[in-house]
Amino acid sequence: MASLFCLFIWSLIVNAIPLSSAFGAGLSSVQNATLSVVHIKSEAGGIVNTGNQGFIDPQTGRAVILSNLAAVKYERNGVGVIISSLGFIVTNLHTVKDASRITVTFHDNQKKEAALVYEASGKDIAILRFKPDIFIPAIEFGNSDHLAVGEELFTIGGSSLTDGAISSGKVIGLSWENAATKEGVPFVNMIRLHFKLNPYQGDSGSPLLNQRGEFVGFIAAAQAGTHNPVYALPANVIKKQYLKFLNSRQTTTKA
Repeated sequence: MASLFCLFIWSLIVNAIPLSSAFGAGLSSVQNATLSVVHIKSEAGGIVNTGNQGFIDPQTGRAVILSNLAAVKYERNGVGVIISSLGFIVTNLHTVKDASRITVTFHDNQKKEAALVYEASGKDIAILRFKPDIFIPAIEFGNSDHLAVGEELFTIGGSSLTDGAISSGKVIGLSWENAATKEGVPFVNMIRLHFKLNPYQGDSGSPLLNQRGEFVGFIAAAQAGTHNPVYALPANVIKKQYLKFLNSRQTTTKA
């Protein structure tokens, strides 16, 4: 079984095509979807032991072990998709898990703080919420069950090298299950695509769009190296988790 790596380590760069290039009839629809795509930066930190020191206490004669502790800070970058104009964003959980601070950047470079409000760890799905000041368009869900092998899909990059670039790839498999993430979470009903990979960070969570610009999934993981398959979570699975989240909020409110 090939080892897979989450795409905050391996990011997607796929035949990047400038927005001015022609995709045919679907170009304007795919371009419009960029308004609903955000860049995500999550920050986290903690205390680590950098080593131990031992000495004999002269008063007690006992051995004393002291740990050298140091504060560490790290950040992860990824992509999110606005799925509700009320301020809900969906992305990969591995990008934002355990974050102490999450910042989202919109298409116009406006930045806002966001909070993690729902997570489905077994599916690597997270829902964030921000407070919108103005109307921000939400992406339109497509039916991922209608995808076909050989179908061309598009994605919108979020790393420093693919930021805003529309890229294309083809579906090479559906309902893919014989794989596992780096954390050992099994892939079930994943979309398998053929893309090129390069070792750059920041494209995890990039949306998959059909010719109509509808959201049919997001990139979740890939095999290490170039010319290897990319795995995406279908939009129907994501939507099911979103509806589950909304239902839980309504139940809590009624209670």
